[in-house]
Amino acid sequence: MTANQDDGIVRTLAGLRSPAPSADRVERTRSRCHAVLAQQRKRQGSLRQERPPGARFVDAMVLGVLAVYLAGAVSEAVWLGSFF
Repeated sequence: MTANQDDGIVRTLAGLRSPAPSADRVERTRSRCHAVLAQQRKRQGSLRQERPPGARFVDAMVLGVLAVYLAGAVSEAVWLGSFF
């Protein structure tokens, strides 16, 4: 390349516009993001409120049964391990 070609490339590059987004685009993007986040928060809050108390009771019962089963399995394993 010659010096004249380098100068032409530099002038061409200098004529390009800046890659920075405009202020209105930044504001539109920010407002869209805030709207999506607010919608997700609303959806998460409504899921917690829709859960009936009976379902929580059933979950607690299942957890209790699993805890008793696990305790029995561990005690059997310890009992079987005592023979070795």
